[in-house]
Amino acid sequence: MRRTNGHLQPLVAAVVSLFFFFLSLSTVCLGFNETAGDDSTKLSFFFPLVPGIHSDLVGVMEKLIDKFNDENPGIHVEDTYLGSYTDVHAKVVDLVEAGTPPDVAVLNVNAMVGLVQKSAIAPLTDYINKAGGRGFLDQFYSSLLVHEPVYGLPMMRSTPVLYVNTDLLKEAGIDSPPTTWQQLVDDYAPITNYFLDKDIHALAIPDTWTDWIFGAFSRQAGSQLIKNDWITATFNSEGNSEALNLWVELTNKGIVPSPLVPWSNAINLFVRGKVAMLYYTTGGISRIKSSPANFTWEAVFCPAGPAGYGVEEGGADLHIFNNIPKKNQDAAWKLITFLTSPEIAATWSAASGYIAVNKESYNTYIMESVVQETPAYLVARDQFEYAHAQMMSKNINEVRNVVNGNLNDALTGGKTVVEALEDGQAGLIRIIFGDHQLGLPTWAWAT
Repeated sequence: MRRTNGHLQPLVAAVVSLFFFFLSLSTVCLGFNETAGDDSTKLSFFFPLVPGIHSDLVGVMEKLIDKFNDENPGIHVEDTYLGSYTDVHAKVVDLVEAGTPPDVAVLNVNAMVGLVQKSAIAPLTDYINKAGGRGFLDQFYSSLLVHEPVYGLPMMRSTPVLYVNTDLLKEAGIDSPPTTWQQLVDDYAPITNYFLDKDIHALAIPDTWTDWIFGAFSRQAGSQLIKNDWITATFNSEGNSEALNLWVELTNKGIVPSPLVPWSNAINLFVRGKVAMLYYTTGGISRIKSSPANFTWEAVFCPAGPAGYGVEEGGADLHIFNNIPKKNQDAAWKLITFLTSPEIAATWSAASGYIAVNKESYNTYIMESVVQETPAYLVARDQFEYAHAQMMSKNINEVRNVVNGNLNDALTGGKTVVEALEDGQAGLIRIIFGDHQLGLPTWAWAT
């Protein structure tokens, strides 16, 4: 299934188009290889199509896949665009359990534990060693490769950032965005009514990936939701109590709307000037730049908490699957190294707003051009200094539902902060240890 949709901002579109033009000069054509022989290795490639983020990017990915097919005449990638990260994960699990896994898939990073448990994805150790071992891995930011062995290469990676409508803040008498939790309360509580009178929210936290955004606040309070051993739940920690009490205070004072704004509509609210500040993925940059927004905006670090700055990395990695022919795995390795090479990673970052996962990408003309025009492209990368691994465990979707449900209950008054944290803690323990066997190796994680 192939679909192309949307448009890119003028400079980015021009730079990306120029890149594809020059690349096409080295191939017969830049397009779908209709004449792929029957003896070619056909790869199935599953890719997420998250509403509000990825729908405008399908055309870019299609061109990248077409380019790969043209450069590798013995391989033909058949790209399939599904729904959200959760949709892709569910589809992949169904296929794995049916004995018909895909060859390659882009999956949210916190899906890895469950896939390893099912022996669904292949460790990349042999390929990495043949490609140079540590020298090969050094081209990527180390914070994106936090486990050993490596089971996937980073591609669509992000951190939460704070998007700021600087015009609205100045209109309300605020000269600069907040840098601390205290400023979120002290500076914005007094102007909440000013914004509400204009049908504007001072600050928005979106739903759906609430656990990921809250994970940043947890880190800023010196805690986490689940430790990096993947089995020790710490949802009811003192730090998480501080973070959730802050969220409740922000909603009670009207700074943050409750219920939370829908993730799928959050960036649109910001673009329409209905939200002065928004916690969101760096993948939202392209949506803002391609919109008709007529205000000055910026992206900044998430404000620091009692323990300082802190975020959790998000996004998705490229995985090669087990139980497919060896020739398909070899071809899949060529595909994922192509997609993470400097020029290709730069092209994807420029078009999407996601971090360019290859360090050398930032030395390319593509990234130098877009960064000069829009410094926001560097915010998430620079925030790596304070980044941690995203919450991971087996049964990750059940885990996320427990976390998000209890966070929402606290914000809407259905539970006290203490009740939400204790109920969430009990739920996580039940999910993790319900079968009394995790069945996973304990790996050393960077924190």
